[in-house]
Amino acid sequence: MGEVLVTVALKGGATIVDLDINDLHNLSAADVYNQDILSVLVNLEKGSRNHLRSFYSLLTAEGVASTPYYISTEYFNQIISSAHETG
Repeated sequence: MGEVLVTVALKGGATIVDLDINDLHNLSAADVYNQDILSVLVNLEKGSRNHLRSFYSLLTAEGVASTPYYISTEYFNQIISSAHETG
C-alpha cells in the first residue's frame, strides 16, 4: 500500500509541475516588459523543469510511465533528456 501511495504522490507532483511549466512558459512568452518580472518567470520555469526531471526520474525508478498533460510531448521529452539547470 505504501508503494502505491508514493507512486500516486509522485504522479500528482509531476502533474502539478507540468501545469506550472505550462503556465510559466505561457507567461514568459507573453508581452512582459518588466525585465525583473521576466527574469523571475524564467528562473521559476527553470526550477520547475528541474522538479519535473526529478519526478520523472523517481517514477522511472518505480517502473511507472510519466506523460505530460499540459505541455507538449516534444517539450516534455526535451526537458527530461536535458541536464539539471542552474540560475
